[in-house]
Amino acid sequence: MFVFNTTFVIEGAMVDVWDQWMSVNYFPLIKEIVPGAVVKSFEVMVAKQGGERNFSVQWSVATPDELSTINRQSNTLLKLLTQEYGERCLSFSTILQEYK
Repeated sequence: MFVFNTTFVIEGAMVDVWDQWMSVNYFPLIKEIVPGAVVKSFEVMVAKQGGERNFSVQWSVATPDELSTINRQSNTLLKLLTQEYGERCLSFSTILQEYK
């Protein structure tokens, strides 16, 4: 199993806007392109600094090809998010492979 993880750092006042953007844009497109992908969202439990909140969105997939597709499409979508909201909605992604 492979996981495409994106961590988001969201300005507190932007959480509802970010959540709506994800529900309307990000989740539907990725689910359409990679129908077998399973998505889970988590709030990262860290001390809140400066009113920011952190979230982890994880897509689990079975094949490297699916992982590559999510990586390409996610990068495109997240650039749009950054263009629209700037530093109020930051993100970075990591790729994980199940160990053992």
